[in-house]
Amino acid sequence: MQSTRRRFNTAALAALTLPATLARAQAQANPGRPIRVVIPTAAGGTGDILARQVADILRDALKVTVAVENRPGANGVIATELVARAPADGSTLLVASASNIAINPALYKMPVDVEKDLAPVIQIANTTQVLIAHPAFPAGTLQELIAMAKAKPGGIDYVNAGNGSTPHLNMELLASMAGLKLHGIVYKGSTPGRTAVVAGEVPIMIDGLAPALPLIQSGKLKALGVTSPRRTTALPAYSTR
Repeated sequence: MQSTRRRFNTAALAALTLPATLARAQAQANPGRPIRVVIPTAAGGTGDILARQVADILRDALKVTVAVENRPGANGVIATELVARAPADGSTLLVASASNIAINPALYKMPVDVEKDLAPVIQIANTTQVLIAHPAFPAGTLQELIAMAKAKPGGIDYVNAGNGSTPHLNMELLASMAGLKLHGIVYKGSTPGRTAVVAGEVPIMIDGLAPALPLIQSGKLKALGVTSPRRTTALPAYSTR
């Protein structure tokens, strides 16, 4: 979902309708006005990659300046509040995910009301997350990871990309379903957490497939499974099922 005060939700693919939809909205509100796209995560993450692709589409479709701005922190609350308090003139967009527009309001007292202060426009992507590990990590499959974790409760660290983030909740869901006890180490988003796994500081994490895939293909990370219900064409050998 996108909003104006607008947000893009990385939940379902609808990118092909984006230019026409936003062209109409922009023409009605502020034709020719520069657009500001706010990203609630650090550069290099899934939301950042998607936002920059959308920004390119908007520039071509609307012939206006489109500025992309990363405002990470507080699991997206900082960026969400910034956009919600911006003038409601169609020129400020928020790239959002379930974390900052659905999970956060359920867990925390929010400074804004996302249902009232943000207007949905369009969904732009359906993303898959991947369970990744440092190449030296002994487990090479999800089943091996589960066996290791059961043999050593609380002895395996994982990157928590932010309390309430989808990588965090997906890892805890896996732990709950498999009866595991894992130890989360909090990082300020997926990008620094991914860097930590590559460096061997933390052995595993759940991350967006888009930013993790090049590192998997280059051998700097290895994949243990994906979160999608079916195998993904990008990593056909892996599945969480």
